[in-house]
Amino acid sequence: MSSTRISLLMAFFVANLIPSSLQAEILIDFQPAQSVGSSAQSLCQCFLTDDSAMLHWTCAPFTHSVSTETRSDASLSAVVTGGAGSVSVTPISASDQTHYSSGDESAEVVMTMGGTGTVNVMINVAINANSSVAGNHNTTVFLTVTSN
Repeated sequence: MSSTRISLLMAFFVANLIPSSLQAEILIDFQPAQSVGSSAQSLCQCFLTDDSAMLHWTCAPFTHSVSTETRSDASLSAVVTGGAGSVSVTPISASDQTHYSSGDESAEVVMTMGGTGTVNVMINVAINANSSVAGNHNTTVFLTVTSN
């Protein structure tokens, strides 16, 4: 299994704000030699100051960049990898995958957190090995952060 690392650090601050929402977008694009079974990771660093937040990641199946009718399921996971201070996170690990052939077009992962401190969450998105078509495959991971 080859691996592509996305060098992207997502950081956000949640501080006693009125209820609000922020959305980020990450485009994942695998090159021909790294398509089937490849994965990409991104670190999401969360800073909380006596507040709570919900993080909601979503992605669709991978689409071939030339043959757009060729799709492959995507796996999405989030794992807490560390932090500091007094922050609770539920759950500490979550995953989902698309099943486009049966109509499930979205992989969704949700975490809630509260307290004061920092939390590091590693996001991983992978193209499932159900596609043997060479070429570029891409999907977009959306992150919606809602503070309470």
